[in-house]
Amino acid sequence: MPARTSQDEAGRSRRGASLPEVLIVVALTGLIGANGLHALDRMRAERAGREAARGVAADLRAVAQEARRTRRTLAVEFDLRGRALWRVVVDGNGNGVTAADILAGLDIARPWTMVVREGRATLDVPRDLPAADGAGVIAAGSDPVVLGAAPRLTFTARGTATSASIYVVGASGAIYVVRVLGTTQRVRLSCLGAGDAWEVC
Repeated sequence: MPARTSQDEAGRSRRGASLPEVLIVVALTGLIGANGLHALDRMRAERAGREAARGVAADLRAVAQEARRTRRTLAVEFDLRGRALWRVVVDGNGNGVTAADILAGLDIARPWTMVVREGRATLDVPRDLPAADGAGVIAAGSDPVVLGAAPRLTFTARGTATSASIYVVGASGAIYVVRVLGTTQRVRLSCLGAGDAWEVC
């Protein structure tokens, strides 16, 4: 068997890769890149949904803090007929926030704003979900704001509130709930995890 010469080696290195080899490398690179972009887009959507839910929780904490600081009852009213809106109403005469006082102008209603400002999440109950308080199931299509018997979410100067659960769905399909605990005014954010169990997130 004749030995390879340096001319043979030089010729072989100049030839490079064949067309099929180049096409395979290009196809694999494209496939890996597409999968990476899809995974990155999903991660961004999940993060945006979580941040939107955190924003709702932070806004409610700010209302609770304002109620304690100003020593006035503040209520949050929701309008879910189109885009989800809410507004804060300030008790102007010391007897709590009531519909009659709002109409009479005694309780001061601030302008309506969007509940979710980031735009990559919505208030929704897209499927049957375990209730945030652990009592039963919230049926698909139910009102995403659960206030119990009260018509609005109220924060008092004494540090109490009416209980509430607000269900938020991110663009990735991840589901969150913002809970207001009535006896303490605490606002908690939970994510729906594996096995349809609510987890702190």
